[in-house]
Amino acid sequence: ATNEVERAEDHYVTIVEKTMTLMRELLESPELLKGLSSLVAAQIRFHQKALEHLNDLAPELDEIQATQEALYKH
Repeated sequence: ATNEVERAEDHYVTIVEKTMTLMRELLESPELLKGLSSLVAAQIRFHQKALEHLNDLAPELDEIQATQEALYKH
């Protein structure tokens, strides 16, 4: 069990060091941050457009639902 814990600790330390290196590279590279910024902007545009479509769709669904409920009651 002790060997397994030591291996797990070594693996953890290795992963933390690798992560720290990658984060350092990210913070030092304007191109990576530019790419991340572009991704965020694209995601914002996507979700804004999705919201517009859902806002357009909601009243139509309400109307269809009301019609179905009226037909079901008769």
